[in-house]
Amino acid sequence: GLPIVPVGLVWTFGSAGKLFAYQGSVLMVGYAYGCFDARDLLKVGALLTLVEAAILAAIVALYWPLLGMA
Repeated sequence: GLPIVPVGLVWTFGSAGKLFAYQGSVLMVGYAYGCFDARDLLKVGALLTLVEAAILAAIVALYWPLLGMA
């Protein structure tokens, strides 16, 4: 019963890869306490961003047409 587009947008924005500490409050706390440095976050964030882009491209190409969205 939920609309697909808003739920998909919330899901995408909530699980997106983060490149910088200011993009999330949890990241800012971890960075402030010295759990990781900016280089670590940039490496992991870049990897997650690439993985997310590949998954999102696959979903758009394969699944959205089945829902009538593309």
